[in-house]
Order: sequence, then C-alpha cells, then structure tokens
Amino acid sequence: MSLNVYRKYPESCSSLSTIEKVCSDRIKLYKIFEAAKYNRLEVGTLQWSNYIISKIQEVELKSYYVLLGLELQYSMLKAKREDNLAHWMVGLSYSATKEQINLFINWELQWFHLLFSNLSKSKRDAFLIGNNFICEHLGPVNKLLLYDKLIQCTEVTENDFDSTKFYKTEFYKVPDLVRKKQILLDKGLAIFPEDNIVYYVKSKLCNEFSLQLEFQKKVVPNVGKYQFLIEDLPKYIPRLLGCELDGVYLRNIDQIADNHFPLCMQNLHHTLRTNHHLKYEGKMQYGVFLYWLGLPYKDAITFWKDEFTQGITEDLFNRKYLYLFQHQYGKTGRKEPYEQFYCSKILEYSPLPSQHHGCPFKHWSKSILFERLESEVSCITDIEDLVTQKEYQKACTTYLCKSRKVPQHVLNLELDVIESPIQYVNQSFKALDVLDVIFDSDENILNI
Repeated sequence: MSLNVYRKYPESCSSLSTIEKVCSDRIKLYKIFEAAKYNRLEVGTLQWSNYIISKIQEVELKSYYVLLGLELQYSMLKAKREDNLAHWMVGLSYSATKEQINLFINWELQWFHLLFSNLSKSKRDAFLIGNNFICEHLGPVNKLLLYDKLIQCTEVTENDFDSTKFYKTEFYKVPDLVRKKQILLDKGLAIFPEDNIVYYVKSKLCNEFSLQLEFQKKVVPNVGKYQFLIEDLPKYIPRLLGCELDGVYLRNIDQIADNHFPLCMQNLHHTLRTNHHLKYEGKMQYGVFLYWLGLPYKDAITFWKDEFTQGITEDLFNRKYLYLFQHQYGKTGRKEPYEQFYCSKILEYSPLPSQHHGCPFKHWSKSILFERLESEVSCITDIEDLVTQKEYQKACTTYLCKSRKVPQHVLNLELDVIESPIQYVNQSFKALDVLDVIFDSDENILNI
C-alpha cells in the first residue's frame, strides 16, 4: 500500500545527497500545494487532485509517481522509504516555530489526502484497520431512522444511500467537516459518509504530527553535530509565491514598493510614508498584504511604529494600534493570520475622498489615474478603454505588462488577469526573469 503514517523514524542509513534530494522534492511538493491554494482550488476536490498530479508530473517528482499509481517502474518499497525520510527530515527543519509547524502539518496532511483519495474502498478499509484508525459505524436501524436528515445534510444521493456506509464520532474530532457543513450533527456526534473518513484520519494524524514536531523541537538543540545538516535543509515559507528574492525586510521594502508593488499598494505605501498614518481600511488592506509579502513580524511592527510615532506617542501607538498589527500576523486573538485580500474584495470597497484603500483603476478619478499611468508607460489607450469598460483587473494586468515590457502570454498566468496584489508582485519579479532570458540570448526586447 502506498500510504505512510510516519510513526517510525527512518531506520536505514542514507547519504547526504539522498537526504538533500528527497527534501528538495518535498519542498517542491509543498510549493505545488501552495500554488493550488493560490488558484483557489479546494483540497480534496477533483480539480485540486488533477492539478496537483499534473504539477507533480510537470516538475518530474518521480519518486511520487509510484505512490500515486502513475507508474510501476520505481520500487514501491524505495518510494515509501524516501517518503518517510522526507517527512522526518523536513520536519526537523520545520519544528522551530509555531508558524512553521502549522505549515508543515498542513502540507503533509494534504499529501496524505491526495494519496488516500486514490485508494479503493477495500484498501481504505484495510488501511484504517491496519493503522488503528477506528471510527464507529452508524448501525442500520439508526441509518434508516435518520434517512431524511442524512440526505439533507450530506452529499449522499438517494440512489447511493443504501450502499453508503456512515460513521459517527464526537464533532470536535472532525473540525474540517464541521466547517464544511457536510455532516449531520446529532447529540454532539458528527455523522458522515465513508467518503469523508479521510477528515477523521487527518484529524488524528494532525495530533500525531504535532507531538512528533514538539519532540523534535526539544531534541534538535541537543544534536549539535547534526545542526549543519538541519540548517542546510531546504525550507519554504510561502508568502510571495515563486519570487526568488532574498526576502522582504525594512531595509529593502521601499525599493520593492517602487519597483514591484501594484498601484493600490504603492499608493498605500507612499501615503503612509508621507502622512505617517492610514485609516482602518488602509491599515487592513496594506497590513495583510505585508504579511503575505513575507515581511517578518518584528520588521512589520517596527515599520508601523516608526511611521505612526512621527505623529503620536509610542504609548498611544501601543494602546490604540499595536493589537491590529499583531492580530494580522496571528500573534493574538484567534492566533491565525488573515487570508490575503484578493482583487475581488478590494474592488468591493467604497473609499471616501480622505481614504486611500481600494483599487486605483476603479476608485481614482480618471484624470488622476491616467496622468499617473502616462508618467510610467508610453501608450495607455488600451488601459483607458478597459477602465471605461469597468474591466479593472484586466487594466491592472495590462499595466503590469506594459510597465515591464513583456507580453502577457510570456508571464503564463494561471488565469487571464491578476487576481491579487501578491500575484502582481510575483508576476513582476517573473517578468524580470523573462527579460534576463531575453538579454542572455541576445534577442531584442519585444515592444508593446
């Protein structure tokens, strides 16, 4: 069977080159999961599975082919050993902070979900029994008594009802299913069809992985002679997807803002630098953007404090504003970072004249917008037309391509238009890579 539950440490000896290879492949897998999330593909859906598998093939993660049943030439035993090795070794490098632990567990559970969904029903049952994932069945009498409610609350059809097995467990053991509202909640018990048993298993594995990483977090500082290996393992903290830059910090944020931010974030950045203040919606739009951009928490707090305290005292900043920025980074309150603001959300704003959030292509006056665009690109006729047609995201995408002097098809966008400010920055850096390739091959830059 292709599924590991990672309850045993790797027992065989492995060379440094092997460890580096399996860890590097694992990081590539994580990036694929993040790309799927970025494209709003829900974990567990057919579209998500197809996307992940196609990307695994695209980047040739061959050790995963056999685990997914894509080919049989690679040894299953070897593939499972490398899979287990990757889990434990990458886990070492992700055990330092709560944020890294959460990232690691989330990715590993997605990998499990993908593999589990590829199993037949008989193999799933064998896996559950073999690994002691025991969940109580709903008896036939109760199943019939709850017929109407089960049809209404789950995705099981009347035609499939008789052949579908149902499970029941305490609702807090399947939090993902509760959030998805795909259960029947009866007297504190969550009742769900067998196709959703993966969420029960994932909840169990989540607890197991958490204990593993907490143990590793305590052990790592005591294995000094291996510290060099752990530090050299590849690591990926997703914020700015796909950008090969050294990082976003206080020392370079002005440069990155000037060269790579979309107009909406450039406007907020320069307004903050000039006025040393933003109103609430501006703080939200820009603060969450900085989190997803990858600005470290300490740098972010320093950034906001340095600006705001040019007009108010540090004590007032700490009392009135600090909590919001801590909340955006998941350091207080619900202790979960905010989801990034997509263009669709930003376009819904209705900023007042004294406010600076929102989308310039929609919310600025045309005279101010076009004057700004003309100062940066040679011809804006097509952008003007798109703004007039209220195609604001297309206008922003066209502006990016013109300012970077690359045709849109070269950027190879997953969608036809920019979907978020983070994607804009990502594509802006990608455009630099495209230009480097053109220069290196002695070809002329395409005029747009």
